[in-house]
Amino acid sequence: MADIETITDSSAALERCGDLFRADPIGCNRVATSLYPGRGVELLRVSDGADTIGAAVSGPAGYTLTPLRGDAVELLAAAIPTDTDQRLRLVGVPGDVAAIAGRWSERCDGAIDTGRLFRWYRLDEIQPRRKRGGAMQIAGRDRIDAAARWLVDHADEIGVPRTVDDATAQVTDAINEGRLIEWAVKGDVVSQLIVSPARLGVARINAVYTPPALRKEGYSGTLAVAVAAQQIARQKVDDVVVDIPAADGVLNRMYRGLGFVSTFETLAVWLVPKRR
Repeated sequence: MADIETITDSSAALERCGDLFRADPIGCNRVATSLYPGRGVELLRVSDGADTIGAAVSGPAGYTLTPLRGDAVELLAAAIPTDTDQRLRLVGVPGDVAAIAGRWSERCDGAIDTGRLFRWYRLDEIQPRRKRGGAMQIAGRDRIDAAARWLVDHADEIGVPRTVDDATAQVTDAINEGRLIEWAVKGDVVSQLIVSPARLGVARINAVYTPPALRKEGYSGTLAVAVAAQQIARQKVDDVVVDIPAADGVLNRMYRGLGFVSTFETLAVWLVPKRR
């Protein structure tokens, strides 16, 4: 019989959900990389006997799901709170998200709003690319404020808005850990991205952003390829992945041209509680 538990320690969550993460390291990457040993967390783990059949991690905006099996949908739909005045973002495999969102909205007489589909790509083989001026560099702490503003702008563009405080916290972590990477031309930063901690052989490139005034120069693609090559050369990285809006044809063509292949999709929706 399936059961659900709440785990509040990241190290324990990594250990307890390890069987699920190892079985699908790419599909579980977004949840696995949100867990930092030594930090608190709110993770809902669904198990059937000794087997983990699904998990959902709580974040500032809502919940992110691993791929789900068996009764995980029913148990998670019943566990996500309804006594809230705030919209909750739900992200995961499209079928899982739709099923949980539907059951949640029935529980609280709420609604579902603004679905956005994301396509995940895995690096297959880096394709030759025309050299661009500039160089890759690791961002310093003097870039926290500017990088956070770019992260907010990026989130607005892809349809998953975030607060300045949330963006600043993520940027600060990334800079402190050497994971916020920039492309600079003649000393000026023209593009940035964040690379996730490697989990179970998978590193994720995300939040790739070049300001509109600096686009069409190939900076984003050049930076993404340089970071992907650097990551795949690491002994503990087997795969490099990136997720981008499926509706953005330009970005999808760019990553396919860089040597990435489509792997799967995720869906982000907003759970809207009933007005009180």
